[in-house]
Amino acid sequence: MSTVFPSFSRPRTIAVTWVAAVLAPFAWLSALHLMSSLIDDECGMGSRVLLWGNAIACIVLAAAPAAALLAPWRRSMDPKTSVGLRARLILDLAMAGSLTLALVMLATSVPILFLNACRP
Repeated sequence: MSTVFPSFSRPRTIAVTWVAAVLAPFAWLSALHLMSSLIDDECGMGSRVLLWGNAIACIVLAAAPAAALLAPWRRSMDPKTSVGLRARLILDLAMAGSLTLALVMLATSVPILFLNACRP
């Protein structure tokens, strides 16, 4: 048991941390597939409401783990045991992946939402 991050040894905490680590890639994957499949339907209707909703929801889902894991990450800054090192690795990867994929989704949403993505 770690003195730096003692709750990380519990199975529920490990599961929640791993869910946070993989939430951003799944949000990016769903944004990629949903936006590419909705583009023709939205262009036919002349509305981009579903595209906006999908982009906002997926960006929030991708950025949420970074915000939620900030406090545990700060508590695990000085790991002295293998459990603390494992906690720091997973939290670092989750935060970096979350922020990176949120920025990627933001960048890929700009052409679809603000520029004319509809083909004539």
